[in-house]
Amino acid sequence: MNRLLTILLLLSLLAHSAHAADLFDHDPWTTADTVRQGIYLGLLAVDCGQTTYAFKVLAKKPSYRVAETNPFLDPKPSLERIRNTCVASAITHTIVAFFLPSDYRLALQHVSIGIEVSIVHFNYQSVGLALSF
Repeated sequence: MNRLLTILLLLSLLAHSAHAADLFDHDPWTTADTVRQGIYLGLLAVDCGQTTYAFKVLAKKPSYRVAETNPFLDPKPSLERIRNTCVASAITHTIVAFFLPSDYRLALQHVSIGIEVSIVHFNYQSVGLALSF
């Protein structure tokens, strides 16, 4: 858990520090961008924790039928595949958001936050998933 959170935090800080150093010629990365990206990464971490819990704990119970619906994962992914997909998603999203023009960055972050909120809510309310890292 600590490793994933550390990676997510470092990615967010990396995007912010790259702007501070003016390494790239594009729309500036703002504090609001950092806040939105942090919210997205936090929700992604919760989603990944719920998915890990489903396949680490619930899949071992005979009364549960667990199948992943994420098109980037197999219906019954390994824990390593879940972790790798989550880390790749966090890295890719942060890099893409950083290089997008500010209007598109704002749209990407809002849509991504909305999607993650709905996934986390569904996992919690409908399936009753807790967290596991």
